[in-house]
Amino acid sequence: MTVLVVPGAFTAPGAFDALATTLTDGLGPAVGPVHVVTLPARAARLPQLHRGGLRAADRLLDEQLERAATDGGPVVLAGHSLGGLLSLRAARRGHVDALVLLMPVPPGGLVRDLLAMARHDPLSAATFAALAVTTWPVRTLPLRPPRGLFTDGASPEVRDRSRAWRVDESWLVLAQLALGSREPVAPLAVPTLVVAGRDDTLVPAASVRRLAGELRADLRELPVAHNFNEEPAGDVVGAEVVTWLAARGIGADHPTHHPMDHPRTRTP
Repeated sequence: MTVLVVPGAFTAPGAFDALATTLTDGLGPAVGPVHVVTLPARAARLPQLHRGGLRAADRLLDEQLERAATDGGPVVLAGHSLGGLLSLRAARRGHVDALVLLMPVPPGGLVRDLLAMARHDPLSAATFAALAVTTWPVRTLPLRPPRGLFTDGASPEVRDRSRAWRVDESWLVLAQLALGSREPVAPLAVPTLVVAGRDDTLVPAASVRRLAGELRADLRELPVAHNFNEEPAGDVVGAEVVTWLAARGIGADHPTHHPMDHPRTRTP
């Protein structure tokens, strides 16, 4: 079987190496190496509108999933933030057997949450707005990240290391994330786990909880922030994902059991 991890916005794939290792080690010999997807929606220059938006990322993810499907066995997709939204979109197109959404951007967008942040924490809101223009100051200067990206216990070393994983993001993608879609959210035909971070202010737990209810998915609320994958406190997320997958027949305790009773469905 194959597990693909889809990163969030502003984040290089290397930021998820620790999570990939946790999943590989925890799931055991039934699972091959966990792969972290490199998204195409990255902005190398202004005005950052030439990158194709979410549809370009959809196409790349579909190619990865089709390749995984030809290898045989089930396919599990685990997406974080922007990657969670992309993973949900992919599952709607029928390409996965199990879905894990980690602090996912809701399909309805982030406008409400961003406005709430601007009211209650204007400094963090202003920092996020600056990141949308360029991550250069964050990568090169010892600036404190916006509140909610890391837990209060994150060490200075953790915050410093995180600067190397910041990448500029397409303005088109960011606009699509903020505005979202008005299409209703319906339950999926595959087992789905949704994880919320109690300290996350970018995609607050309340928004993630609401999405999990709309999807009728399993929900876990954990004591982590949005960038859980970049600090030791986030190890609890990988452990929870391993436990959830193992309960569905994926993992070291079930090395030969096929996790899904239903066949993979595909749209024409």
